[in-house]
Amino acid sequence: KPCFAISPEMMTPQVTDSLATWQRRGLAGIALHGLRHESWKDWSEQQVSNDIRKSLKRLHEQGFDTAKILRIVIPPHSCNTRAIRKAIRKLGCQMVTGASIVNPSRQVFQWGRISITPQTDTAAMRKLLQKAYERRAFVVFGTHSSIPAQFSEKKTREVLRMAKESGFDFIP
Repeated sequence: KPCFAISPEMMTPQVTDSLATWQRRGLAGIALHGLRHESWKDWSEQQVSNDIRKSLKRLHEQGFDTAKILRIVIPPHSCNTRAIRKAIRKLGCQMVTGASIVNPSRQVFQWGRISITPQTDTAAMRKLLQKAYERRAFVVFGTHSSIPAQFSEKKTREVLRMAKESGFDFIP
């Protein structure tokens, strides 16, 4: 199923309601992306842990089923330090990063993401999805759902529908 990495205090009520509804219905997974999307680069292990805990608390207050939150943390701004990795590991989570560096830990999955915004060219997206499917590639969509100007429920639904039509197996 599609997975959205979200920053709870950056979402408008409309974005929150859309994603919480999708999550409760089992149509989307929710991962953590920092409470306010602040850079964790110079943060201590304790500061990172506190941010993650506050994110979970805020998501609960916003109507998300925190028992079903994915145990995945995607540090904001692609930060990747020893303190971040240690905090995430101690909380029983896994880290996914977009950092374009050589990770010192092979436990960290690095990824590229295909952004979905209100301006996404759906014809180009369809070609990309078909190519990815033919190559049996793993596709990660990035909507930056926490930034209202960059999130479009309509465009996201359209791209997810196209992915399913291309052969990807999930329920949008």
